[in-house]
Amino acid sequence: MDAPWVSVITATIGRRAAMLRKLDALRSQTLPPERFEWVVVADGDDDGTLAAIAAADVPFGVRTLRLPRRSGAATARNAAAAAAWGRVLLFSDDDCVPDDDNLERHWRAQAAAPGPTAMVGSLTFVAENGRTTSSRPRRVGYWNLNGANASLPAAAFAAVGGFDEDLAAYGGEDVLLGYELRRQGVRFRALPEAHARHLGRDPAASGDAAKARSAGRNAVRIARRRPELRDRLGVRPALLRAKRVVLPWFAWLGARVAGDLAYVDGALDELRGAAAASDRERSGGPGAPR
Repeated sequence: MDAPWVSVITATIGRRAAMLRKLDALRSQTLPPERFEWVVVADGDDDGTLAAIAAADVPFGVRTLRLPRRSGAATARNAAAAAAWGRVLLFSDDDCVPDDDNLERHWRAQAAAPGPTAMVGSLTFVAENGRTTSSRPRRVGYWNLNGANASLPAAAFAAVGGFDEDLAAYGGEDVLLGYELRRQGVRFRALPEAHARHLGRDPAASGDAAKARSAGRNAVRIARRRPELRDRLGVRPALLRAKRVVLPWFAWLGARVAGDLAYVDGALDELRGAAAASDRERSGGPGAPR
């Protein structure tokens, strides 16, 4: 049997209802079902999602995997990509529902591209109260790569080693992958006609402090490896300290400022932890490498 054109890559953690909605959306795709597959990885916890998907009657190929412990988005997506057979990887998170022509639009754009290209589709964020906001990019760069609605050649993904699994928990792995792809000559193109719905608010405006703190910590780790990204990630120490003083005055503006403040706190925590580890190493004190 010929390899599929597109492998839809989804990492999931306890979102059975959303994943079944996604399965229905994949059933309705205009891309012929023999031309794509769905590779699903349960990241540690599984609430019956994998069994429900395996039991479903679907016309396309499905592959399911389960990691023994929660490892984070980078590790889970890499595991799915390693199991995929498609020429194109389409990253589509468990809370994202693609439009009926989403896969076909990604595939046609990839097939027509003059060289390795990362395609970034559009999203509509659907909040719990029904309110929607949209992200419809016209021009994109490496920092716009995401796991919600973006595709790239499987060969390009493998050439850079996939996502960096040293980035723990949430945040930053997409930006770093995009940067490494760009360094290898991969182009980036906006593909607003390839649309998906995100079930929940835009994470950047959700005010989820835990995720924002994790993203701040990971941003510092990325900048340690790639210092040229410090300004893009906003993690220069002087800037972080200034924001820590100023942002509380604007807390009345709501969730986005709360998220920004949590990001700053996470970044400062990582900087302080690294400085403390460096001091221990110089002094040879407890916890220093031997």
